[in-house]
Amino acid sequence: MGLPLVIAGEYMHVPLGCQQSPGLPVTKAVARRTAMMQTVAHAFLRRGGWVIEILRVSGSSRPNSVAGAIAALLRNEGEVEVQAIGPHAVNQAVKAIAIARSYIQADGLGLVTVPSFVKLELHDEERTAVRFAVESYKEQRE
Repeated sequence: MGLPLVIAGEYMHVPLGCQQSPGLPVTKAVARRTAMMQTVAHAFLRRGGWVIEILRVSGSSRPNSVAGAIAALLRNEGEVEVQAIGPHAVNQAVKAIAIARSYIQADGLGLVTVPSFVKLELHDEERTAVRFAVESYKEQRE
């Protein structure tokens, strides 16, 4: 159950306008979901043949909405990456992860998160983001 390593040069961005990234087709469902979630941008990371969805959280993101997206991805994919730049965004991301934990407990799932830093290039400027690698696991029932 290893967590993928993130190397900044391997990021492929899908901006809110849902422009197609090289090698990654953007479906209509992704385009609709991206348009609906104005404060959460989607990007994809291709690593060893796996595609991990990345949720970018802003300071104005609603934690309950982000938590719902995290919980859905953990149920379906088993992992998600959450990125935040700035103290307000990190605060919203941490709250969303805590809320998502309560959402998936009813399904007998728990989550583990590993925080780290990652350098991103945004608008021709290098920024440091806090990265939360989040993975779900089956909880042991006694």
